[in-house]
Amino acid sequence: MKRRPLFLNLRSLIPLTIIVLAGLASMAKTFSIHASMIRDVELFLGGDWVLHSLISLLLGFSTCWSTPKYCFRNRSFFIPTFSLLVLFAVCADEFCQAISPSRTFSLVDLSINVIGVLLGVLIYNVYLKVRGL
Repeated sequence: MKRRPLFLNLRSLIPLTIIVLAGLASMAKTFSIHASMIRDVELFLGGDWVLHSLISLLLGFSTCWSTPKYCFRNRSFFIPTFSLLVLFAVCADEFCQAISPSRTFSLVDLSINVIGVLLGVLIYNVYLKVRGL
């Protein structure tokens, strides 16, 4: 059986793209570069908590999806290393807002990010169990 590399595979481009786009959006708000456009997207979706929820859930699910399936075998619940790195990144982004003069730290946003990533991981683990993989 041929095993795919753990991090360097084509599937990992999707979560990496999401990370880059979300990071650029966060930086744009921090440095007031097209910040009004990002706020408009947040308002269109229903608020910043909706955007945080969608992105973190998508990140949790896509990092699991990009991890080879052999990593999930013989485990009842598994959090891939890639998902842990993303969890660290979303927490770091929120903590960096505490030191930025134009942004504020929000415990609610941090909680939504952490719960969203973990929920995405849980959904993928349930998906694998249902499919019998």
